[in-house]
Amino acid sequence: MRPFYLWIVMILLLPASLVHAEEDHKALLQDCQVQYSANSPLAIAVCKKLAEKDVPAAQKIMGDMYFWGFTSIPRNYEQAAYWYKKAAVNDDVEAQYNSGVMYEQGKGMPVDYARAFKWFLSAAKKGYAPAQFNVANMFSKGAGVAQDQQEAFHWYQKAAEQGDVAAMFNTGNRYAIGNGTGRDFAKAYMWYHIAAEQGVGVAERSKQILAQQMSEEDMARAEAFIRGWRPNPAIIRK
Repeated sequence: MRPFYLWIVMILLLPASLVHAEEDHKALLQDCQVQYSANSPLAIAVCKKLAEKDVPAAQKIMGDMYFWGFTSIPRNYEQAAYWYKKAAVNDDVEAQYNSGVMYEQGKGMPVDYARAFKWFLSAAKKGYAPAQFNVANMFSKGAGVAQDQQEAFHWYQKAAEQGDVAAMFNTGNRYAIGNGTGRDFAKAYMWYHIAAEQGVGVAERSKQILAQQMSEEDMARAEAFIRGWRPNPAIIRK
């Protein structure tokens, strides 16, 4: 009967050991992040240890170290791409976006727009605004995916709603000319106005030109939209 009792004891102890392991990982990850933020050479060993254990946040930090160069680590795009992809596969949103950038720009790997689009889209669906903007650009140009102006508009607006100023301006443009959506001067004016408030000079000029073509009803609708608008940051699912 002893083997049976030993088996029961092992089952009872297993969850506790997993909890301790998870706590150790959290403590090490916090140390990794603190050391990295402080530009401490100690970050390299701590973060790499966790990265090799498949902790995505640490893998993403290793990618950053190699992308920018860090203390004794020289810039190395191949290594940056390697670690970003490891973290991306493990569902780190920023690493998915960064992997898209590496494929799009051919850093550390050959240019591959289809793979860039895949990673941008994965991050965009999780609510990451920079990735949403890039997905919109790729749909607009037909880079790595079939050209689709309605999809481009959809993703520009998603990013704009989260406060991405370039996406605000592009959404305004699309409403102004009816590209990928119906023409709507009031909504175009709203997006130009909000982008201009964020310092986009060309948006202010576009707003002034558009105002000359707007009816009183259009302007009243635009002002109502502006009063009711609030940024809507997505919940990023890690």
